[in-house]
Amino acid sequence: MRNNSQPMAFTLLFLLAVGTLTQLLAAESAKVTVPWDKTLRVSRTNATVLGGINPMWRRGSPIHDQVFKARRELGAHYVCHLGWRPYPKLAVAELEPPKDGKTFWFGTMSQQSERFLL
Repeated sequence: MRNNSQPMAFTLLFLLAVGTLTQLLAAESAKVTVPWDKTLRVSRTNATVLGGINPMWRRGSPIHDQVFKARRELGAHYVCHLGWRPYPKLAVAELEPPKDGKTFWFGTMSQQSERFLL
């Protein structure tokens, strides 16, 4: 003997949902008024910035000073430094494996990284 209660229960729930949705759509829209002349709360958010690595941000480039001046003037908190693949010499901490007791950490990468720490 088959149990037909599950499809019937689903059908009933579906019809109830459709009925409720129809009632909601047919209901009169609520009117919202905003008192723009009153201050209810002052935002306490902080500006932030995600700085990707870019060869033009290196020292000596024509826009280096302007980029970092603008970042300082923004007053951004939580500045993130993002190294990514298009510029491996700027984003990869160690491009070569250690050899003869010498490591090759933070070549040109450190130059841009330190600018984000200032």
